[in-house]
Amino acid sequence: MLLDKILVALKTGRILSYEDLARKLDVDKMLIKTAVGQLYNMGYLQRYNTGCNICKGCSKKDMKKNELHVWMVSKEGKAYLKSIKTPS
Repeated sequence: MLLDKILVALKTGRILSYEDLARKLDVDKMLIKTAVGQLYNMGYLQRYNTGCNICKGCSKKDMKKNELHVWMVSKEGKAYLKSIKTPS
């Protein structure tokens, strides 16, 4: 299931953007954005605003300010992941 794969990827890997996640899971970026939003609404993800303005050399320096946030797997998301087998 895509939602499970997203949770696993966010918990275990360094994902810097929707594009990174879409590429890693080989799915469309808009599908990723929708699925991440659904996981957030379900309480499985938390959104942390970075307020980033120090990454002068970052590959993501052209991102819009409102896109500068980090998705973290919430306590509920971690509990859910423990209850399932790791998706392939």
